[in-house]
Amino acid sequence: MPRFLLGIPRCNEPSAIFAETLAAIQASTLVPERVVIVDNGDRALDMRDHLSMFDFDGLKLIRTQRNIGCAGAWNVACKEAGDLSVLLLNADLTVVPDTFEKLYAHPGPTIVGAHAFGCIRIDPEIRTKVGPFDEEFYPAYFEDADYRYRCKLAGVEIIEWEFKEVAIISPGRAMFSTGIAHGGSTNWQGQWSQDRYLANRQRYRDKWGVPANEASEMGFETFTQPFNKE
Repeated sequence: MPRFLLGIPRCNEPSAIFAETLAAIQASTLVPERVVIVDNGDRALDMRDHLSMFDFDGLKLIRTQRNIGCAGAWNVACKEAGDLSVLLLNADLTVVPDTFEKLYAHPGPTIVGAHAFGCIRIDPEIRTKVGPFDEEFYPAYFEDADYRYRCKLAGVEIIEWEFKEVAIISPGRAMFSTGIAHGGSTNWQGQWSQDRYLANRQRYRDKWGVPANEASEMGFETFTQPFNKE
C-alpha cells in the first residue's frame, strides 16, 4: 500500500463545495496516511462542523496568519510530508472512489491528475530534486507552469492524464475521465485577480527568458537558470 499525505489548500471555497470535497475523500478506496488542510482563507467559513464529520485520525488543520498564496500552501503541505509521497488536491475538486488508487498505480513519481496542478502527485525524490514551489507567483497563476519547467530542466518527466469532459454533475463542476470534478470556487475573480495574473505572467517570461514576440509562454523558454543567472 502506498504511503502518502493528502494536502488540501483551501481559500474561501463555498461551504457546500468544500463539504463535497471532504465527502469524496472519505469515500476513497485508497486512504492517505495523513491529511493536512492548509486554511489560506479569511475565516469566512468555519470548518469545525465539516471536520467533525470527517472521520480521519491523521487529520491536521493549519491556519495561516495571512493568505500565503497557492504555492505557499502547497509548500506547507509538502513540508509536513517528510518522507511520504504528497498528493495535492485543491479544495474545490472532488474525486471518485478509485482516483487515488489510479494515481498511485502508475510508476511515475510526478503525475498531474487535474488541470493546472489542481491534483498532483509528487514523490519525495522529486521534491528533493526540483525543490519547493516558487511563492513569488502570488497568490496564484504560473506557479504550476514554473514547477513544470523546472521539472523539465531537472530531467523529471511529468505524466499528465488526458482531460476529457464526460458529464456535468452539478453547477460549476465538470467531471473528467480522470474521475476528478473541477469548479465551484470564485476566489480569483475581479480586477485584482486579473492584475495578478498579468504580473505573474510577465514574471514567468522574465524568469525563463520567453521572447516578447511569443504569444504563449510554455515551450518558448530560453533560460536554463532563473533570470539567466548562474
